[in-house]
Amino acid sequence: MEPIQIIGIKDLDEMEIESVNRIANRYYGKIQREIKNNVSLVVHIKSYEKEGRQRKYAIHVKVIAPTRMFTSTK
Repeated sequence: MEPIQIIGIKDLDEMEIESVNRIANRYYGKIQREIKNNVSLVVHIKSYEKEGRQRKYAIHVKVIAPTRMFTSTK
């Protein structure tokens, strides 16, 4: 399995993809150091259309370690 897997990235534009990749890579290193083991990071992004110029996003993160699985709840 890949270390970082991003689901729903095809719905984003280039600037948003770059931001998601930058943030995921930055926090992957921090998560891996904290758990002290090899981990996989799964980021699920869902965009909602909002009236006006801004879009709304739902982001769920799951960290899979050999001993335990962590999921975001908010």
